[in-house]
Amino acid sequence: MGKMVVSWFLIYCTLCPLFSITNSKRINSLPGQPKNAMLKQYSGYVVTDDSYGRSFFYYFVEAQSKRSPTLQPLTLWLGGAHGCSSVGKALFTENGPFRPGKDGKLKRNAYSWNLESNMLYVDSPIGTGFSFSNTQSDYIKFSNLTMIVIENMKFIVKWFEKFPKFRNSDFYLGGEGSLGHLVPQLAALVLEYNKNNGAPIKLKGLAIGNLGQGTPEKYMGDYLWYHGVISQELYTMLKTVCSAAKADYEVNHGKISKDCKKVMAVMDREFGEGLNMDSLLLPYCVTSNNSSIKHPVSSEDIIGDPCLYDYTMAYLNRPEVQKALHIVNTHMPYSWDECSGGDQDVAVPVVETRILAHMIAKDLKLIHIQKNKPWYNGPQVGGWSEAFGRLRDGENVTYLTFASVKGGSHFASSTSPSEVFTLFKSFLKGSPP
Repeated sequence: MGKMVVSWFLIYCTLCPLFSITNSKRINSLPGQPKNAMLKQYSGYVVTDDSYGRSFFYYFVEAQSKRSPTLQPLTLWLGGAHGCSSVGKALFTENGPFRPGKDGKLKRNAYSWNLESNMLYVDSPIGTGFSFSNTQSDYIKFSNLTMIVIENMKFIVKWFEKFPKFRNSDFYLGGEGSLGHLVPQLAALVLEYNKNNGAPIKLKGLAIGNLGQGTPEKYMGDYLWYHGVISQELYTMLKTVCSAAKADYEVNHGKISKDCKKVMAVMDREFGEGLNMDSLLLPYCVTSNNSSIKHPVSSEDIIGDPCLYDYTMAYLNRPEVQKALHIVNTHMPYSWDECSGGDQDVAVPVVETRILAHMIAKDLKLIHIQKNKPWYNGPQVGGWSEAFGRLRDGENVTYLTFASVKGGSHFASSTSPSEVFTLFKSFLKGSPP
């Protein structure tokens, strides 16, 4: 799928009324919601551990189609990097039914994924978005990937207890960024659960966007040079003096060498102030906080609003919005905030995801059953895809598809919603686009 980086906030509490958060509630209407939006949407908390008070916040919207929602698939989507809110990021800026506008009102997303599937979003791990624990040590424990996966599995089981009519729905798991790494491990737990349970979860497939190996800087210099962003001088320096990966490592460890300082100075000069690393084609969001940028572009003049994350942050911090979403008031002294692919994504260059897809295919001993070729969104090329699989009963069966989104950003659903919606529909059908 396309390239998809923003993480969202930590909220926790020490004295929250757990008795009041175990009930799922239907959302009558969200503030600013279009009057003609007839949706069945729910939000609330699933407590995965009563003794610790681990409470996962979720949003669920039923599929909108002529068929009954119980006959439609159910997709659990984990959006964003580790520590990023699926509700804040994926739901409101990518593939959910609404997107906040500058005026604080919600606008319909014509390419919302709930037109094809029931959609479930959860803020995971604990400490992300509106999910919290009554146990302070949990905020350290949930840096452990194994624990995160186990608690997500508990969430799934308990969520089905709240919504039993969807228990027989075809179930799909999806995620993006570093949370995409959870998807295969979570799928393994679902399969293990099915072995020991008389009512198995009908897992049908996995979708992962912007999945990288955690070293995007390894490919960043090549990517930026081929796109004409950096000079031959800087490209050579990244190859011979200090690579982007080395510079990133030194910055994170607080000790920067003279060589890397020299390279970083050239990078600052050539990048300027307003380069959008999530999408080379998208301008930088200009707000009162960064209005020193010399040639700001109005967000109203472009396709794909770079300020969408800011609008979402403002929207989710409104008390009436949190009340409508049934958010528990944790009385914390700070606001809900943004935490600290497509082929135009610099944050996770498409080459990294492509290499990883080929590595997975090799490990699984899959054959190349569809060479790289264009896929179409209507009459236009939407991107390129290739498929891997095995021969079964004399026919090639696809097990893994890699697809890029032409012009897609790090969060491709935000900037290329129609193209990514086409990919999502082909994914549910179980075939390459």
